[in-house]
Amino acid sequence: MDKSNPEVLNTPRGFFKLMIRSMIRTDLETVVDLYTCANPFAQKREIAEWTTEWFSKLPDYQFVCIEANRIVGAISGKLNRTGIGVVNDVAVLPEHRGRNIGSKLLKRLLSAFEQDGIKKQELMVFWPNAAAVPLYYRFGFKLKRVGHT
Repeated sequence: MDKSNPEVLNTPRGFFKLMIRSMIRTDLETVVDLYTCANPFAQKREIAEWTTEWFSKLPDYQFVCIEANRIVGAISGKLNRTGIGVVNDVAVLPEHRGRNIGSKLLKRLLSAFEQDGIKKQELMVFWPNAAAVPLYYRFGFKLKRVGHT
């Protein structure tokens, strides 16, 4: 799949169509708000800085999920110093959880990494977001250590 082309998806409920597309600069404010809600351990200013930085450096690894012209989910990826793909942030609006949006976003990011020859990926989950761990296990991620903020 071409990373720049949007992907239209049917939801499990079949009521609305979701579209996953590359993030664009005008999405940043909404995405920062979404990440801030999902990351209670970080300040909005910090989230805005790292989201803008990675959007600028690696736009091919930043995606949003749109439903009815509204961003309902987002995912950001980056590369660490050794070239490992890092899932930096994943967030879905609370009222849209349970609809496989996180799975679809993660699949899209991992596909982008794979297309660029990045074979190894990692992520970190903070305790307040532990409910996402089963999602990551389904994609083959393994627990290395448990920490807290």
